[in-house]
Amino acid sequence: MCLQGPSKQGAFCGSWLVFATVLLRTPTVAGADDDARVTDARQAFATGTEAYQNMEFGRALQFFEEAYRLRPSYRIQFNIAQTQLELSKPHLALEAFEKYLSDGQGEIDASRRSEVLLEIRKLRNVVGEIVVMGKTGAECRIDDEHVSFLPMNAPVRLEAGPHALTLHFHGEVICRKMVKIVPGKKRIDQCRTQDELGGGPEPESVWDVMSDTSMREYDLAVSVKQPAPAAESGFLKVAPWIVSGLAVATLSTGSVLALKTSSLNSELKGACDDNVCGSERQDDVDKLPRLAVGADIMFIATSVFTATAISLFIVRKKRRVASEQQPNRTRPADDDFLSGASHRIGGDW
Repeated sequence: MCLQGPSKQGAFCGSWLVFATVLLRTPTVAGADDDARVTDARQAFATGTEAYQNMEFGRALQFFEEAYRLRPSYRIQFNIAQTQLELSKPHLALEAFEKYLSDGQGEIDASRRSEVLLEIRKLRNVVGEIVVMGKTGAECRIDDEHVSFLPMNAPVRLEAGPHALTLHFHGEVICRKMVKIVPGKKRIDQCRTQDELGGGPEPESVWDVMSDTSMREYDLAVSVKQPAPAAESGFLKVAPWIVSGLAVATLSTGSVLALKTSSLNSELKGACDDNVCGSERQDDVDKLPRLAVGADIMFIATSVFTATAISLFIVRKKRRVASEQQPNRTRPADDDFLSGASHRIGGDW
């Protein structure tokens, strides 16, 4: 699937954005105002497409949102999501992808829905939520951008990382603090004025898990469509065990040789005076260094075989884990959802 992140992060989908073709048909019976809105929506969409091709992402977003306002279509939300990714705003891209799914409902087939859900999963790994509690009627700003008036009606999504939180009331800043957003978590903060704190410490943040029905749908889609792990190659199945067997064999042989060396050495010490042996023991004297060298060689081989076996087991484990964690990225059979530079979601102008 070509639903990917910002081009600046190395995931640019082709040489230009793969755009959704939006179904905006003029009703058979419509007033002049409706006709004008459809015409304006088409023009805004075309202008947004051109702006995106010119990498004017802020301008493209403006016109895509205008097209959606004039003629709402869930397909435009896909374009908005892609543009938000290019603007490095994954939290807004996540919202657009989720709106694409919720507005599209049954018009999006199962394969396409699963692919978008997989992209949502990726985005949730870099997005968290915050709920701010404080003086009723105060304006909440995060990174100096208006977010909501208190009390908040719903959690606010933000990119993971530190953010500057301020509350404004009647033109004055009544609370200021830094907050850290954690991926997949919902942070509940109380931003209190000094008078409200009374000189005491600020309340501790409360953490919860981001909740989203689309993730339950994602889990269902993956459980149904997740492919079986790729079969291991025959080599990786048997090689670690063969090499382990060789390590055991060389260790056993080396141990036997070492015992024979030690035993023969002790025997020669008792039979020879001042390390001088008669001719009848000369064969044993000559055999002793050969046994010692043979034992050393076997122990060195044991070390090599052991290290090799461990490496093969690690490679086998990594490949097995990778195959089990690999998401299902099967493309739709008709291949018209994402098809390079001629991307179409369906429908026509």
